[in-house]
Amino acid sequence: MIIKSLKNIISVAIILIAAPSVFAQQHSQSDLPELTDPKPKDLKSWSKVSKTAGAGFGSVNTHYGRSSAPVITELQSTWKKKAWKGERVHTQVLLYSKKLLKDVQLEVTELKAKGSKESIAKENVQANFVRYVMTSYIGNLKQGCDIQIKVDSSLRADIIDNKSMYSVADSTTRPIWLSIDIPADAKTGTYSGRLKIKASGYQQTLPFEIDVLEHRLPAAKDWSFHLDLWQNPYSDARVAGVELWSKAHFDVMRPVYQRLASAGQKVITSTLIHDPWKSQTYDVYGGMIKWIKKNDGSWTYDFSAFDKWVEFMMSLGIDKQINAYGMIPWTLEYTYYDEATGENKIFKASPETTEYATYWGSMLSSFAEHLTRFIHEYENRTSFSGLGFFSG
Repeated sequence: MIIKSLKNIISVAIILIAAPSVFAQQHSQSDLPELTDPKPKDLKSWSKVSKTAGAGFGSVNTHYGRSSAPVITELQSTWKKKAWKGERVHTQVLLYSKKLLKDVQLEVTELKAKGSKESIAKENVQANFVRYVMTSYIGNLKQGCDIQIKVDSSLRADIIDNKSMYSVADSTTRPIWLSIDIPADAKTGTYSGRLKIKASGYQQTLPFEIDVLEHRLPAAKDWSFHLDLWQNPYSDARVAGVELWSKAHFDVMRPVYQRLASAGQKVITSTLIHDPWKSQTYDVYGGMIKWIKKNDGSWTYDFSAFDKWVEFMMSLGIDKQINAYGMIPWTLEYTYYDEATGENKIFKASPETTEYATYWGSMLSSFAEHLTRFIHEYENRTSFSGLGFFSG
């Protein structure tokens, strides 16, 4: 079925296969302790570091180990970058120390233009510590879906944290992610700013320079680039310790997915059923639609969680496509609530069977009707117009 409105179209794709994809990293609640590095400290690398503590600009394409010292000669004392108006530019700073640095804080300045009174406000500059997470290191091995390979684990600097203060243990490295949003109306010119790193017994200032060019980058919502990084709201709820789909849950997710929207994200990740991928991820994807088998054997469906999630994401500007997974889960098992027994039960069927067609036929018909109403109501309540969907 294809329903088209008079203007724009949002495609709601009912994905028929259950292949994994790239998962968007979730934010960190900073009260959680970082895991212990399974690798011992690289004392040899630290013996080559002459300064007790220091910092410099590194590469954005490198994962720097926590227990190893960076190669000091590869770090730069300044950073220079060309940028378009409306662009966000990034760099990575490495803070390293042979002694304990307590309560390290970051401070950024506004960017001042050379030869004029123009400036870029410091609100456009973000400096965040990067958190290490545990990951499997597979080296040259290849790993596909549902293939178990025994591998070593290691820490990787991965999450841009929202913590305002960090303590750096002795003989460890802490990455810092520096982002600068160039206003769309910025004047062409060269702007200079500084990142200050402060702790008890240590302070360092790193200067940087941005050359703003004449070119202007359109707003992320207008990009034609199709970015589809998967989201897992169940992970957000677990990490933050909040009730799923509560106000607190959405408050926690808002800054995370605003950042994703500003990167040009176009697609909303949703689930039709519970655990489509056989618990492949640490936080299992739940089903955003509750399947209910009534006492008389008929089916009804609760779409409330799906509606809350989709409307939340659309309010952030992620509103071009909804991917709803997955009609063929790895286990071919489907969870539903049985009113007769008051329990959750599991139905199993393969796609070529009559039972499968009957099971999904009722649901997809109801889902299409619900989406039509949802789109109409959303258009009436917001200034966003021209929604549509297709299912397949």
